[in-house]
Amino acid sequence: MPPKHQVLLYNPYADFFTQPLGLLAVASTLPKDTFQAVIWDGRLMNEPVASALKKQPAPLCIGVSVLSGPPIADALTFSRAAKKQYPNVPIVWGGWHPSILAEQCLAEPSVDAVVVGQGQKTFLEICESLAQGRSIVNIPGTFVKLKNGSIASGPQRELISLGELPPFDYGMIDLEKYFVRSGKRVLDYISSQGCPFRCAFCADPQVYRRTWLSLDAESTIAHLTTLVDRYQLDEVAFQDDLFFVERPRAMAIAQGLRDIGRPLTWVATARAQHISVMSEPNMQLLKSSGLRRVVIGAESGSDLALRKLQKDQRADMITKAVAKLARYGIDATLGFIVGAPGETEEERQETVSVIYAVKKLHPVAETPVFMFAPYPGSELVNQMQSDPLAAALLPKTLDEWSRCDLFSSRVSSMNQRQQRWYRRLDFYLRHLGAPRGDRFIHHALQRSATLRCELGRMDIPVEMWASQTIQKTQKWLRMAKSVRPLSSL
Repeated sequence: MPPKHQVLLYNPYADFFTQPLGLLAVASTLPKDTFQAVIWDGRLMNEPVASALKKQPAPLCIGVSVLSGPPIADALTFSRAAKKQYPNVPIVWGGWHPSILAEQCLAEPSVDAVVVGQGQKTFLEICESLAQGRSIVNIPGTFVKLKNGSIASGPQRELISLGELPPFDYGMIDLEKYFVRSGKRVLDYISSQGCPFRCAFCADPQVYRRTWLSLDAESTIAHLTTLVDRYQLDEVAFQDDLFFVERPRAMAIAQGLRDIGRPLTWVATARAQHISVMSEPNMQLLKSSGLRRVVIGAESGSDLALRKLQKDQRADMITKAVAKLARYGIDATLGFIVGAPGETEEERQETVSVIYAVKKLHPVAETPVFMFAPYPGSELVNQMQSDPLAAALLPKTLDEWSRCDLFSSRVSSMNQRQQRWYRRLDFYLRHLGAPRGDRFIHHALQRSATLRCELGRMDIPVEMWASQTIQKTQKWLRMAKSVRPLSSL
């Protein structure tokens, strides 16, 4: 039997610890009799990448999964180190950022090709072509840098039903390391991709063309039953863009999870209207099946702002959904965005009012407040690009995109003082809920947060400064002991 072709896949360092599902998707598609996929996770590496690469035989190719924002910095560090170690090995970027800004990514000397959109079949064809000594130019779903520096783009790849793709092989990663990080045996799982809605702040409409692709309930439960037994799972976290698109499918999955026959909780994503109109029997089934938390993109408490964001929901749907979840003892996380182009302070204060109403209805609900981030490919960013003044504020390079996150924004409709106020509000809102960590410290913070939110006073946030100092120290100690981000090279 000829030796297998090794394919090295890298997940960049980030502050969140979901399992590297994008890499698992493409790795699980590679035939095991021909290819050996090796997944490195920059968040878990215990040695600098340069020394790790020196121990690694030259692979057939290298794939890097790249999100917009801070992970780009580590993706660049890794790719440059890999290109230095293996100058003749193609480095292929995939993920959200390359799918939107392929040519910008290929301007980076260490990047040779980009996979656009759904990557399983595209990356498989890249690996097969390389293994057979054929060119990867004109493979559907690719942008490839030619020797003369020009870029060749392949035809658009048609979207593939998830039922036509192999299930993720979680044996390719050490799940125990992720279980330790989360504190319990939580499996991140994708049962659908894409979203049929048209939100103006989101890149999903461009990447998935407002198409929702799903596994049927029977296949989902069959796979999860095997995984629950194999890994003795405590919880399944559905990382779908939007889980509750088809209610009959969602309820069939809930029934299947209840029938697995062991204590199991689960978390899923929904729109507010999905929950607000849910029948009482369906809510009872969701609760009895172990649904622990619903993650909702609330975005704003202003109906006018929601229309600008093309959210296709009303603010009252948010509070109705929260009231229903509270009644059944199901936790909720509702994300809000402030600072979108054209948003007024009056609209932002409507959002604050809805957040306070949510906290009153469901005291332990989480209500993170994010600064508007200009996701490339979104309708709002396209609108900004048509305005010379707004376009001048948008990130232009990979380095600038790497400094773009959800907690500060150079393209916000708010001034710096307003941004500080909302960042501080987000901190204090997180301490209005159930105790976490040290109960004495939490109760002290809770009293302070309650008073500040009632008065709207966010000045001199000594509690936030102290908390940030403690968190930075703890993070530094963890990194020094086990996880060395590649940016330290």
